[in-house]
Amino acid sequence: MGKKATIYIVIALVTLGALMLIQYNKPKEINWYESYVSTHKIPYGTYVFNQIIPKLFGDRLQQVSVPPFEFLQKNKDLEGTYFFVNNNIVFDKAELESLLEWISKGNTLFVASKTFEEKLLDTLNLDLGSLYGGFEVSQHQNHNLVNPSLKHADSVIFDKATYTPYFKKIDTLNTIVLGQVFTEPFNGKEIEKPNVNIISQP
Repeated sequence: MGKKATIYIVIALVTLGALMLIQYNKPKEINWYESYVSTHKIPYGTYVFNQIIPKLFGDRLQQVSVPPFEFLQKNKDLEGTYFFVNNNIVFDKAELESLLEWISKGNTLFVASKTFEEKLLDTLNLDLGSLYGGFEVSQHQNHNLVNPSLKHADSVIFDKATYTPYFKKIDTLNTIVLGQVFTEPFNGKEIEKPNVNIISQP
């Protein structure tokens, strides 16, 4: 092997080693997959949430791994809050009816989701919309609670190019607005009217 070939091999090995070192030390990209799985430590995983909640509620908390209809049939006298979090919440007819019957006895249903099925929206007299400014607009989405004791002095800003769901129609007689969202103004425009994104109904 000639001297030139040896030099080329050494240069190639050094370059390859440098590239591997750069790749190894490169900051890990954030995984924005919307999993909501309790073991996932990514932003849309619920690992941290599932670590904190038991400390707040202790033995009053119960993880449920069966469908709501089956769970409520076996636990008809259970009282409390049934909590759901996912990208899309869908109940079949029997599940929704059993949940509505359960909450009519004074219990609470908490649902955090981007989308909901039509039957649930119709029952609560709600309609969804999507807040998205388009590519030419800043995608800062400002979130805040409306209760004075919970409201932040500054809005909580979510700086990610994604759409945000909101309720474009609510039952004004039976709905309490808890939170609002709006996109950040740009090019000197006025702040748009906040959109309702967190609600409560009796």
